[in-house]
This record gives sequence, structure tokens and C-alpha cells, in this order.
Amino acid sequence: MDHNYSETSQKIKAAESLKPSHPQSVKSGFKEPKIIKYTGGVSLASGERGGLVFQRLNNVSTFQKIFQASNALPVHLKKGRNDELIYKGLMTASVVSLVVAAFSIYKLAMPSRPK
Repeated sequence: MDHNYSETSQKIKAAESLKPSHPQSVKSGFKEPKIIKYTGGVSLASGERGGLVFQRLNNVSTFQKIFQASNALPVHLKKGRNDELIYKGLMTASVVSLVVAAFSIYKLAMPSRPK
């Protein structure tokens, strides 16, 4: 239920009810939405317009075998040595940055004494 605030009487009163729309009052000439095919601006060698065409291997089954293997590795390390190197590098960088931040805070909190 909607309400309106009347500034003259300084009260909240119920708004006038809206008439519900009935399907009989809607026009019967309903049109289905137009289906638009996205061609992506790709033209085939024959000159006809085509959709996006990719000539690429489907690697889904390969990745399913890799990631669903039960080898007790976390998912971010399952693809091998490169993932392990990236992970260790990021962890090292984060520890180094924490040490630098702590040292900077210490230097700001404890300035050097004038001689």
C-alpha cells in the first residue's frame, strides 16, 4: 500500500489505489522480440557473413583430468612447476613487502635523535 505525505495537513494518508491492469485491456497484437545474431564483423573467404569462428582445440577434458586428479594439491598449484614458482615468488614478495612496511612504520614512529 502506498502512502503520500500532505504538507498542508502534515499527515500521512493512504494514496489513491491504482487500477490493476487486466490482460483483456492489453492489445492483442503482441509481437515476439526480434532475434539478433551477432556476427562479430567476421567475413568468411567466400564473402558471406558468419559468426565468430575459432579453429582451436577443445581443452576441457584435459583440464578436467588435471584439476580433478586427487593428488592432495590445492587447485592453484595443480598445473605444475610454473604455478609453484609463481606462488612461491608472490609469497616471498608479500613477506618482503610486509618487512619493508614494518620497518617504515618503525622509522616513522621512532625518528632519529638530533646530536
